Amino acid sequence: MKLLEFNTSQTIRRMLGIGFGVMILLLIQAGFVGWASISNLSDEVGATFRHANEVTQQSARFSRVITQEVQAASTYLADRDAASQAEFRRLGLEAHG
Repeated sequence: MKLLEFNTSQTIRRMLGIGFGVMILLLIQAGFVGWASISNLSDEVGATFRHANEVTQQSARFSRVITQEVQAASTYLADRDAASQAEFRRLGLEAHG
């Protein structure tokens, strides 16, 4: 049995045309798959960056409140007034509560 058998209706030109058409269809399909993959990857990267941005903002807020709390504690220890104590407690609850 021959690997490729040619009938009278299947010329080389016709076979090349069919092969070229199949290759074009496969190339279009590969393009759609690639586009879908990159689009999905882009969405995932965007979500990851948004999450990282939120975590960074939370960290900055926490750091700011802790710094204010330490400053209020220093003021309270130096002055021993009720306003400094109340501010220290409020910031402590904000930072840790």
